[in-house]
Amino acid sequence: MSAATRTAQAAQAPTAPTLLRSTAPLEDSALCRTVHCTNKFVVPFGRVQAEDFLTDGGILNITRIRATGQLASSLTANSAMEPQPLDRRSEEVTQLFVQAFTGRPWTAAMARDCQKDGDSFEITGTTVQGSPYVLECVHVDTARIVSIRDLELDTSYDF
Repeated sequence: MSAATRTAQAAQAPTAPTLLRSTAPLEDSALCRTVHCTNKFVVPFGRVQAEDFLTDGGILNITRIRATGQLASSLTANSAMEPQPLDRRSEEVTQLFVQAFTGRPWTAAMARDCQKDGDSFEITGTTVQGSPYVLECVHVDTARIVSIRDLELDTSYDF
């Protein structure tokens, strides 16, 4: 598996608050209204709670800290029919997802670096509010998984 490591660019003007560390219900967010989050499924795991949604561009999973309600990590998965690349809507959903959680864009270079089986990368950065995160992308078979994790909040599943 190939891997590229880069550092996220931090020189962007602040935008609306990001979803990372938010305590608001995800289904009330502009992201969910845009990508049509449906079929919410909630599972508690010790100190964290997983919330899964179907969207019109794939699957959206978030992890909250149960004690505070803070959103600590998230991932979205899209898949394409081989040998076709991901469709335009899947790319739009990924862009909206990354922007909503970090305040930073999903770039064309990121999409290129994670477009075929075996591709992966990891980027560290800070949200526009200053929360450190890691953005990871991996492409396996026909699926691309993009995840964002807060580097200061403990998302372990210890019981």
